[in-house]
Amino acid sequence: MFQKFRSSKSELRRSGGFTLIELLIVVAIIAILGAVALPTYQRYVMRSRRIDARGALLELASRQESFFAMNNRFSQVASDLGYPNLPWNVVSSGGTSYYQLSISVDPTGQTYTGSATPLGGQAQDTECAVYLIDQTGNKTNQLGNRQPLNSNSCW
Repeated sequence: MFQKFRSSKSELRRSGGFTLIELLIVVAIIAILGAVALPTYQRYVMRSRRIDARGALLELASRQESFFAMNNRFSQVASDLGYPNLPWNVVSSGGTSYYQLSISVDPTGQTYTGSATPLGGQAQDTECAVYLIDQTGNKTNQLGNRQPLNSNSCW
């Protein structure tokens, strides 16, 4: 009636867990997935930070236009535009600054150029680099050495 179950040592050892080879295969698969996913995620984050820079520059242009309407000149003084100081750091949602907003006005006060220069990890952004806007609404991008970029996808 009662049968004795016999198990060989290899059957007992096999049913006890994973082998080292199996664990190494799983770790290798996770490493490969991470190597593919991480650069994609970093590009996505970099693109989302660009939105903050564009928004800050458009806000600066709006403040300049308001000041010009009242004073018939553009201003380089931060308090005239409602900023505590210039250059001003554009703070992203995480509380870290990724762009620095600055402005240059010609001596007559009739033209200006606003710029958003990348900081920290965002400085590795060679696709859009520095954002620029002027009094005519001309929106461009350039590398740090003032070389214009031919990228229409930045704005």
